[in-house]
Amino acid sequence: MPATSNSFEFPLKVKRDTKFAKFLDWYGLAYQTTNPDTGRKRKGNVKAFILDELETILTTGKASSNLLDVADEFKQSGALSPELQKAKANLSDAEFSQLVALMEKAGS
Repeated sequence: MPATSNSFEFPLKVKRDTKFAKFLDWYGLAYQTTNPDTGRKRKGNVKAFILDELETILTTGKASSNLLDVADEFKQSGALSPELQKAKANLSDAEFSQLVALMEKAGS
């Protein structure tokens, strides 16, 4: 007898040139994790984030502070060029700060 699942597929098409599509791409890079044993990088789980936050809104009637913080972080990231956004995702906080300092020094 086949096992039944408590979940179902909910396909969603998103146009590439929308703010939502940009958020999906950004979240994957901004919340990327690295397995300390293998060094393998894994994109942030944007699907789980969105589902959890939507569930919170539907349950409480209010957006969580986490959603608001992430949305604010996304808005602020728009000030960075795509190259700097990629650098921020791939470098440690200390390395990125050093890069920014070097760029500022080079610009002055």
